[in-house]
Amino acid sequence: MIDFTYGAYPHRDGLEMLSGTGERKGVTMRRVETHGSTTWETHEAYAVYGERVQLIGTAHDQWAAFRKIELWYAEQDNYYLAWA
Repeated sequence: MIDFTYGAYPHRDGLEMLSGTGERKGVTMRRVETHGSTTWETHEAYAVYGERVQLIGTAHDQWAAFRKIELWYAEQDNYYLAWA
């Protein structure tokens, strides 16, 4: 259930999901890991509620990570209970 309007906006390390009132509802963060000469880049998806943050998953790019946040909110019957 998504009971707010939202948009995707760029921020320092990815995208952030802002509600129509400007409240941050989600954020993606680019993560780079290097082991020897191999480098992996992933994007982590986080749902945000006030000061609380919950890792939703990882994806290969920032838009796929943003979609994970959208799906997480859409799949919740009442996402406020997920933060209790």
